[in-house]
Amino acid sequence: MQSDSAFRRRNGRRGEIIVSITRDHVVTAGEASTFLSPPVIFLPMSNITDLTTQAPRSPRVHIGSYPLLARAIDKGRATLNSASGEYHFNCPLDNFLFSFKGVKGDDVKEQLASGASDQEVADWLDNHGTPKTKEEIQDWAQQTEGYSPYSDPEKKEWFVGECERVGIDPATSTLFDMLEADDKASFKN
Repeated sequence: MQSDSAFRRRNGRRGEIIVSITRDHVVTAGEASTFLSPPVIFLPMSNITDLTTQAPRSPRVHIGSYPLLARAIDKGRATLNSASGEYHFNCPLDNFLFSFKGVKGDDVKEQLASGASDQEVADWLDNHGTPKTKEEIQDWAQQTEGYSPYSDPEKKEWFVGECERVGIDPATSTLFDMLEADDKASFKN
């Protein structure tokens, strides 16, 4: 049997993957997903982070001008390929970004399923949803990176518990600090 990488290769159109079932028969991923159960969307393996073996990128990593986007992209691609582990795409964290831009997680997921690169997703985000100036995006990014649920009465108890679990001080930590500490604790290797 051929290796997994031999079964998947990019075709000339963006995002379409050819899945070679036999030497004489070629099936696109879209066709294959109709008879695979559960349906699977095939993406180029180099674009997928297997979140069962490693954490998604830090929420601090910017794509375009957006923090959180790299992490959301990693989780979305992993979800599309059944490799998300304990991570969830379109969660409240992802929706910090999606709601700011006025887009839906399903629309972002559709971009990911098309095979869009990180930069193509950022460009799509720039051009869809609620229009934002560069200054508005920069202000939102700064506020998001500095946000601490410790100062939010509705989230403080949860945040204190999460920070204690990963060994950081909730009074001086941001949400991003906690997420990075949690990722580190989850994947100690």
